[in-house]
Amino acid sequence: MKCIQCKQEKLAKEFPPSTITERCQHISSFCLKCLITQLKDQNKTQHKCPEFFTILTSQEVKALKLEWDKAPFKIGVNSIGKIQPIISDYGNIATGEFHVVMLNGQKTTLLLKENKTIIVLRSNIFKKLQVNQTKQKLIYNREELQDTFERRPRTLADYKIGPGCHIQLIVAYYNRCCNLKVCIFDLYWTYPANGPQDFLDGSCLLYAAKLDQLPQEVTQLYFVLSSQKLLSIGNFHALCFKLYEEAQPDKELCTYTIQQASNSQAVILSCVSRTGEGMWQVIQVGKLSSGNVNDYDPIKISIDECKLHGYID
Repeated sequence: MKCIQCKQEKLAKEFPPSTITERCQHISSFCLKCLITQLKDQNKTQHKCPEFFTILTSQEVKALKLEWDKAPFKIGVNSIGKIQPIISDYGNIATGEFHVVMLNGQKTTLLLKENKTIIVLRSNIFKKLQVNQTKQKLIYNREELQDTFERRPRTLADYKIGPGCHIQLIVAYYNRCCNLKVCIFDLYWTYPANGPQDFLDGSCLLYAAKLDQLPQEVTQLYFVLSSQKLLSIGNFHALCFKLYEEAQPDKELCTYTIQQASNSQAVILSCVSRTGEGMWQVIQVGKLSSGNVNDYDPIKISIDECKLHGYID
């Protein structure tokens, strides 16, 4: 997509995921960076959409600034897994901060001195992000971090993780299950009470079939939810999604609260990824995206971004 302000081609994630105000019926042609710059340059007592001059409320402006402050694309592609120099004395781990980033862009900052071992790191991630230790898959420099080696606890220093480093956190709900053959994508909701009639499109990209019948070259399935007409899936209510195996319908593999993506055109819910011959794992993604059933290109770009960063191998 090309920003009409800076004239640069940018990824879909660098634009606001939905309309900047409920009173606008268009997706912003300004990238998020240029939009925030425009708002800062305006009269502070009254902010307007730079394209159609619709007045924005203070809450809408605050939400846009918060979205920019937390934008995951501001983390450079090369910073995730990039080895930073470690300054330490007598073999002790360096002081400073490092970061843990989830697939949905959520980022948390931790102190090196409080996370000397991988086991302690997992415990602190649970405290901060409420992700169970058994479901944490930690990736750094394209290598999965292991708790121990030859009965010795592995440390962050073992992996050359120093100040400013970014560790990728993947939430693996159902890991290395050789009997996982048929996945059921269960999605239900209530329709909008007002406005035009619309439909939700629950799709599986890039392939949909029985897992045990997939060719070996198919390694990942992405489950996506998008609106057919409206600019936001937030117009639907009581949205609920769960993924389970046909043979065990009472055992959920993954659940997602759709309200988390209520202001987005689409959301990449989860991924079923091949880990070995006949073995699959279910991974929570929760990545917001623009695009819908009539325009899948932005969604495909969002999926490619996950693969680009080496999130899911």
